[in-house]
Amino acid sequence: MTFCAISAYDFAEYVQGHTGPLFAAPSSLIALGFSREARLRRVLEVGIGCTLGIVVGDLLLSWLGSGIWQAALVLFISIMLARFLDGGVILTTQLALQSVLVMLLPAPVGDQRHPDAARFDADVAEVLERGGEGFPVFRHHRGEVGEPSQTLGFVDLALRNSRFFDRRLTSAINNAALSDDGPSTYRRC
Repeated sequence: MTFCAISAYDFAEYVQGHTGPLFAAPSSLIALGFSREARLRRVLEVGIGCTLGIVVGDLLLSWLGSGIWQAALVLFISIMLARFLDGGVILTTQLALQSVLVMLLPAPVGDQRHPDAARFDADVAEVLERGGEGFPVFRHHRGEVGEPSQTLGFVDLALRNSRFFDRRLTSAINNAALSDDGPSTYRRC
């Protein structure tokens, strides 16, 4: 277990390039556990729970905003979803933990944002504005493009992904700025 936990941390940091991957070692320990039975199930519960927790937290954060009552609601929804899907302790814990962390971790303040992140936001805003301007013309070309509800679904998904990417990019840039070798890590990418 010790070897796997340290290996998971090293792999996440040195191979995948994450700065301070705090959850790599604990996830490894949870997945391995102390018994020999059902290891594959625990690994799947950790992976699925973490992934769903981040998705649920991010979706509800964009819809509800942040705050203590929002975090409580997201936690309740996450626990109910996990119990409905599987009922496993590990899946429930991981889904709830990740979703509430997404809700409670502080978002970067506007003054701390990197110019590249602001430029990315401006580009996304311009794409959405052009899409809005083109929408009245959409009715005449519906056969070529598809149904509006389908198109809006894709736009909504792109917007959510851009917000998620923006938060993660800002966090990565801020974390790199805290270490001496951080900027050199990003130049290699």
